[in-house]
Amino acid sequence: QPLADAQPAATRASLGIPAGALVLGCFGFALAHKGIDTLVETIAPLARATGREVRLLAINSILDERSAHFIQGCQNNARQLGVNEKVHWITDYQPIETCQKLLSAADFVVFPYKHTRESASAAVTVGLSTLKPVLVSPLEIFSDLADVTWKMDGHSAADIVSAVQTLLAPTGAA
Repeated sequence: QPLADAQPAATRASLGIPAGALVLGCFGFALAHKGIDTLVETIAPLARATGREVRLLAINSILDERSAHFIQGCQNNARQLGVNEKVHWITDYQPIETCQKLLSAADFVVFPYKHTRESASAAVTVGLSTLKPVLVSPLEIFSDLADVTWKMDGHSAADIVSAVQTLLAPTGAA
């Protein structure tokens, strides 16, 4: 069900996210195929492309040792890329209502999934409940949501930058 009384400005302030920042949100269990690593790699190019400060709100619960190791790798990559201070990691399990409120601080909720054998994504429904634009990779897992999501050309950082720029462009400017 859609989130009522989201208060995104208050949520941003509580997380230390500047009001004018462009915020990408992601949600779900911390698994490699979900593209969290790609979102980390998107921060700097998206900032260059838009001229805005970019933040990533990563609400990705650690499921097991494998996912803990994956998140550590993403955090190491963020440090190497010099964007660690731009990522807000929330890796402990949170109630859905809390996740919805946190995701409401995002401008876009992004699911840049890589190839997966999953047949559906429960995580994307939480993204949709924020009533924010939801960007998805062009995989079968998202095909039943084509009318309510923005299908990116792929799942790379360049694909995410391109989709966000298209959605930020003034109507008719493309």
